[in-house]
Amino acid sequence: MMLPLPKPGLDARTVFTTCTATARPETLRARLQDLKDHVAKAAVEYETAAAGQALHTLGHLQH
Repeated sequence: MMLPLPKPGLDARTVFTTCTATARPETLRARLQDLKDHVAKAAVEYETAAAGQALHTLGHLQH
């Protein structure tokens, strides 16, 4: 049985941007930061699937 937890106060884009801001080398940081929109979209898809109890329908790393 899964227990519901409160949703975090920060959105995925903010967390990803903060976490990648100090990545080294700079070329890696730039490549990671180019993925911000991708990460934000995946987070929305995950939240939508979770709300509809359909997490099992998400493709594995299909973004």
